Amino acid sequence: MSSIKKYNIEPLNPYYDDYQISLIRYSGLMEDWDNTYKIATQFFEQKNKTNKSTLYWAALSLYKKNDFIGACNLLKDNNYKDDSEIQFLYAQCLAKLGKSSEADKIFYSLAQKQLLSNDGRLDYARTLLNAGHLISTIEQTSIATGTEAYYMKALALFNRRQWTEAEINFEKSLKEKKLDSTYLAYARFYLGYCQYQLGKFKEAYSNLYTYIKNYENHSLIWNGCIFAARASAQIEDLKAAASMAEKAINMAKNTKQKQESILL
Repeated sequence: MSSIKKYNIEPLNPYYDDYQISLIRYSGLMEDWDNTYKIATQFFEQKNKTNKSTLYWAALSLYKKNDFIGACNLLKDNNYKDDSEIQFLYAQCLAKLGKSSEADKIFYSLAQKQLLSNDGRLDYARTLLNAGHLISTIEQTSIATGTEAYYMKALALFNRRQWTEAEINFEKSLKEKKLDSTYLAYARFYLGYCQYQLGKFKEAYSNLYTYIKNYENHSLIWNGCIFAARASAQIEDLKAAASMAEKAINMAKNTKQKQESILL
C-alpha cells in the first residue's frame, strides 16, 4: 500500500478522481476491506454522489465483512441496472439475507443473458436449492462445472428421490477430492444412503462405515449407524450388524432412537 500512499494528490488535481478510484480498487484487490470501504465512502462524501466502481467496491467490502444489510442498502437504489457485476453482487447479498425470490429474479435475468460466470452459476444454484427449487437447481448445476456443482446437483436429486443419479453425482463430488470440508461428511453419508435405497448393500455399508469412522461427532452419525447396521444385516454380516446396532444405541440422543436401535 505504501507505494501508492506516498503520492499526495489534492482534490483539485484533475487526476484526483482517477487516483482515488485506483486506490479503492487496489485496496479491494489486496482484500483490505476496512480501508477499501473507508476510502470509498470518503470519495462519496467529497463528490456528493456515487461512482459505479466505488459503489461496487464499497458494497463488496461490506459483503466481505458479512454486513449483508449494509451492502444491500448501498445497492438497492443504484442506477446501474445494466451492470452485471453490481447486479450479481446485489443478488448475492439478497440471497445471504434469505430473500431467495428477489435474488432468483436477478440471477435468472443474468443467466438468460449469459452473464453468469461458473461461480455465479453456482451461487444461483445455491439460492435455488435453499429455496427448494430442485428441478431448476439440477438445470443450473448441469451447466456449471466443478466439485460443488456435482454436490449440489446430487442434493437436489437426492431430495427428489432419484437415487441412481444422486449416487453418481455424490461419487463424482467425492472422487475429485476438492469438496469443501463442510460438505464431505454429508456427501459420504448421502452416498451410502442412496446405495442402501438402491439395494447396493455392500457398497452402502462400505461408505457408511467410512462415514462413521471419520465423522463420529457428525449430526447424522446415529442415522449412519442405523443404516450401516441394516445394510450389513442384508449382506448377512451379522457381526457388523450387531456392532453398528450397539454404536447406534450409544449414539442415540433420546429414548425413541434407543428403542429403534434395539429393535434392529
